[in-house]
Amino acid sequence: MKGTIFSIEEFAINDGPGIRTTFFLKGCPLRCEWCHNPEGLSPKPQLMKKKDETVISGTEIEAKELADKLLRYERIFKLNKGGVTFTGGEPLMQADFLLEVLGLIRPQIHCAIETSGYASKLYLGKCL
Repeated sequence: MKGTIFSIEEFAINDGPGIRTTFFLKGCPLRCEWCHNPEGLSPKPQLMKKKDETVISGTEIEAKELADKLLRYERIFKLNKGGVTFTGGEPLMQADFLLEVLGLIRPQIHCAIETSGYASKLYLGKCL
């Protein structure tokens, strides 16, 4: 299964315990006036204007490919009591992809999800 990520922040320290890698997943059903990541609203890759250039916001990746990359850093995450955080947009908009990745990396890697909670109870229960 493929998911769409629009940004990756390595060495994040504010998105959970320890030093983390934070993945920003595309797609959000909400349209908050204070949205910090408007490039994450659309669920699909898109062209966006930033200052004087046009950039592509969003890259598709297979769940297994992402999990394999993360598992290579398992030891580093454990040494600094860190892990991986999935945020967005709204990461539960890609719940099937997220669940597949989580199933491949847990319990070896600590995982966190930053969510508005705006999702089906079915997905909320599976992610917790």
